[in-house]
Amino acid sequence: MVREVNQVRHDMRGKLDVLYCLLDKGNEKEARAYMEDLYGAVCRYSELPEDTGNAGVNAALIRASQECRDQGIRFHFSVLGSPEKIDSMDIGMLLYHLFQNGIEACMEVNPEKERRLELVVLERKDETELQVVNSIRHSVLLENPDLESQKEDREYHGFGMTDIYRIIRKYHGEYGCREEEDYFVQTIILKHDA
Repeated sequence: MVREVNQVRHDMRGKLDVLYCLLDKGNEKEARAYMEDLYGAVCRYSELPEDTGNAGVNAALIRASQECRDQGIRFHFSVLGSPEKIDSMDIGMLLYHLFQNGIEACMEVNPEKERRLELVVLERKDETELQVVNSIRHSVLLENPDLESQKEDREYHGFGMTDIYRIIRKYHGEYGCREEEDYFVQTIILKHDA
């Protein structure tokens, strides 16, 4: 995705030169059509995350952003502070699993309804708090209170929540989940003194 965005930016100078020439020659109708094509090309790419201070968070955000775009899921994130006190591999894997579970849940939602995945990272003095919210089709807590994999081939699936719990234990953290209307909300707190 980064490479594609860089390609679009690289090509933009030449495209703007063409646009300038069309307008300079008075070809306003053709220039308008050309601008609409340019605008459509730029809008295909969602914003790339700024550097959060943690390579694992950066990687997870880039991957989720692209996958959500491809699947028609509205993805929003907010990183308040720099989560640099948590190991990049740990937080990257944690977010990867949370995002994968959230994306899978969103894909079960009726396409006519909004599919949404959100992340808030809040960095505090002694802890990092993560909150992940995703759309759900039905109550997860009623149908699957232990949050076990529902995939048929359990020999190759079902490791996500195990990894999430392992990382939370490593950081003497806390895990909580709840539902709010059509959304599943997970809150994780990781302690820095681990």
